[in-house]
Amino acid sequence: MKLPWKWTSIAVTSIAFFQGLFFSSIRLTGVAIGIIVIGSAPVLSGALEWVL
Repeated sequence: MKLPWKWTSIAVTSIAFFQGLFFSSIRLTGVAIGIIVIGSAPVLSGALEWVL
């Protein structure tokens, strides 16, 4: 089985950047804002799906 190396490397890079950027943004904005954003993501996703 041949692995899709291009897409795998893009995914790995994205996940690595996400971790660093997420923790630095939490440090800059605060834990309370981070929790609100993460907690509201499922509700906003459901609302967007309903609208579209």
